[in-house]
Amino acid sequence: RIRDCYSLFPGNPHSAFGCDLDHATEYNHHTPTAGGQTEPANLGAKDRYAHNRKTHGTWTDDLHTTDDGHVIPIYITPERIVIEG
Repeated sequence: RIRDCYSLFPGNPHSAFGCDLDHATEYNHHTPTAGGQTEPANLGAKDRYAHNRKTHGTWTDDLHTTDDGHVIPIYITPERIVIEG
């Protein structure tokens, strides 16, 4: 939450401290070593509305970590429009 400051969802002004921490890559319950671990590089702050749009809707997202440690969120809308940052 300190890293993100705000919800990572595009155009969302909610403070990260009131947000859910969402896994960018879903945790694999059948094969835990396959990915989706609960670690900073795989977690991003999302307000509940944005979290539900991703979890129960058709939005997808990913987190890209740059060499200097900055996290860049990438969202793909239901229309396949890519929104970075």
